[in-house]
Amino acid sequence: MKNAKGEKLFKVIYVKAELPDRILPFKKFRAEAGRLYTEEGIDQILMEVTDWLDTYYPAFEFRMVQIAENRFKFIGQEKHESGIHSTPTEPTGN
Repeated sequence: MKNAKGEKLFKVIYVKAELPDRILPFKKFRAEAGRLYTEEGIDQILMEVTDWLDTYYPAFEFRMVQIAENRFKFIGQEKHESGIHSTPTEPTGN
């Protein structure tokens, strides 16, 4: 589906995050009735997810992989500072 400007539109966006020892529940973003997401809206969702992951999992670095046009995965790896492995609940000292 496209809007009058020719931009693709999406009703649902799926986002999943994986850590080395577990997979976080995926999040489904569903557009409100009568509305659809543009690529700009998807970028906004991905920025919000990035901010959330940085806030709640500061000991991990995430890279995003696009699985399909409306499906994304964030893959987390532990940050290794001074050879010490951090856990998600420990402060990183930043």
